[in-house]
Order: sequence, then structure tokens, then C-alpha cells
Amino acid sequence: MHDPAEAAANPLRLDRRAAWAETGASPLGLAFLGRPDDVAEFWLYDALGFPIWVREGDQRAPLVFALDVPPRDRPPPPLALRELAVHAPVAPSLPAYDGPPVRHVPGPHRLEVVLGDGPLLEITDALAIRAPGP
Repeated sequence: MHDPAEAAANPLRLDRRAAWAETGASPLGLAFLGRPDDVAEFWLYDALGFPIWVREGDQRAPLVFALDVPPRDRPPPPLALRELAVHAPVAPSLPAYDGPPVRHVPGPHRLEVVLGDGPLLEITDALAIRAPGP
């Protein structure tokens, strides 16, 4: 974030998430492709030129949003994702989706991306990747 005033004026309030150590807001976000089945549980953010459906929720939970991209315009996934382990004080409120499981682990903010049974690679304090096995 390079402009705190602009971030504070934006309806997404990413300034709170950027200052997560002070605000308690989660620095994590989970993006899903497609339009949610129940858009009544989301609000539409369209300032970027394409629809983004944002789920309201506790700021301590990861931000959950859906990129309303037609299937023909979606890129293929680069890797086979097995699971996401989302560590947060509050569980994210996820839309219905077809994909790998998202498991909530109560605790400090952290995201573990599980691609296989290999070693856990610590990228930052808040991000780890379990690599594909040998």
C-alpha cells in the first residue's frame, strides 16, 4: 500500500488489513473465480472494471471475494492445489465452490498452501507452502 489515505477512503478498507498488527484485521484474503451462488451475502465492488463480489464479515477473518470472470477467460491453475489451511482468530465465511478444501485453524494469521506431501517451506511468518513430494 503506497497511499494510506486512498486505502482508507476505499470501501474495501485495505488500510486496516495492511496495518493488521495494530488493527487485528486479517492480512489474508481468499479469492474465488466465478459469481457466487448467493450474491445477497456479498456486495459488488466494480471500481476495477470487472465485478468483484465481496463477502461482508468480521475483519479478523480473511477477506473473501469472488472474481466474476467468465469460465472462458479463466487461466488454468498452475499447480494442483490440495488444500488451504487458513490460520486466523475467526474462520472465513466461504461461498459454495468446487475445489480443494479450505481448513480453518484457530490462531494467529497464517496461510498454508498444500500442494503435496513434501516439506513445508516457510516463505514468511504468514505464508508457508507444502511442496509436492519426491
